[in-house]
Amino acid sequence: MAIDTHLDATPSEITSSATAIGNIETHVDSAEDDLISARRSVAELEGDTALNASIAISMGVNNCEDLVSDLKSYKNALTDFATAMSNVKADLEGVRSRATNGGLTVNGESIQRPTDSFPDGRPTSGNSVELKAFDEEQEKLTLYKTLETDTSHIRDRETEARQAFADA
Repeated sequence: MAIDTHLDATPSEITSSATAIGNIETHVDSAEDDLISARRSVAELEGDTALNASIAISMGVNNCEDLVSDLKSYKNALTDFATAMSNVKADLEGVRSRATNGGLTVNGESIQRPTDSFPDGRPTSGNSVELKAFDEEQEKLTLYKTLETDTSHIRDRETEARQAFADA
C-alpha cells in the first residue's frame, strides 16, 4: 500500500484568514474607541434620553470588548493552526524527498511500496547480482517502513493540531 503524503489544508490560506480576522478585530476595536468617545460626550448631557443613550452605548462598548476578545482568540487559533499545518506540510515534503533520494517511486504525493522480489529471504545461490539486488531491495523496504512510521507520527501531529483548533 502506498504512503499518502497529501495534506488536506493550505497553510497560506489559513494564514490569510487569520490576517483577515485580525483586520476585523482592528475595526471592531476602533469602533469600541468611537463608542467610548460617544459615551463621554453623552455623559455631559442631562436627562432621561441622555441616560438611556449612555446605557445603550455602554452595552455597545461591552459587546465590542467581547467581540474583540473572541476575534483575538480566533485569530490566535488560526495562526497556531497555520503554523502547525505548515510544519506538517514541510515534514511531509521531507518524507517525499527522503523517498526520492532513497530510490523509492513517488507518484505525486504518494510513495509506492517497493516490490519484494525475494519473499523467501536472502538468496542462497551465491549469485552476486541476486545478492546485490536483494540488498538494494532490503534498503528500500527498510526506508519505506521508516517513512511509513514517520508519516504516521506526522499524521498524529496533524490530528492533534486539527483537534486543538476545533477545541479553540
